[in-house]
Amino acid sequence: MKLEPVAFVWDGAAMVPLDRFRPLARRQYHPGQEYALIPYRERSDASHNHYFACIKKGWLNLPERMAHRFPTWKHLRKRCLVWEGYADHSEIPCVDEDAMAKMIAAIRKADEYAVMTRDGLVLNIWTANSQDHASQDHDEFQKCKDRVLGRICQLCGITMKELTANAKTNA
Repeated sequence: MKLEPVAFVWDGAAMVPLDRFRPLARRQYHPGQEYALIPYRERSDASHNHYFACIKKGWLNLPERMAHRFPTWKHLRKRCLVWEGYADHSEIPCVDEDAMAKMIAAIRKADEYAVMTRDGLVLNIWTANSQDHASQDHDEFQKCKDRVLGRICQLCGITMKELTANAKTNA
């Protein structure tokens, strides 16, 4: 079970959860168990918005020869997440080409952003991980953001400074 952040106040003797966090604290923590407390850094909305503005700006600046591979900025983001290792991978063996085609169609219908490759009759599927606040803390989001934007810079042939400076006005 992944622990969710709980806000506490130090009362001089114990860490006491804020009232709105008490139910969550009761579910996650058990009397007599030892827990390590570490400072929690909330992801900033400004950083989150800047990230998406950079992706959109990068998508608009893709070389024409590769634009068809990314019909929307969301396709670009999800593909970059997969390329940078922020994805779940599955392998599905198929009995024949017909079954493979049906499987590809079903997966594409369920997730238009899934990345698929074939290895004989084995279908490899990568689905990008979520980047919502519950899935990535501040540090992981920042690391992921840097890697995805770095990949977009490579694709566009621009520097990180150019991409982020251009996007600041749109964040």
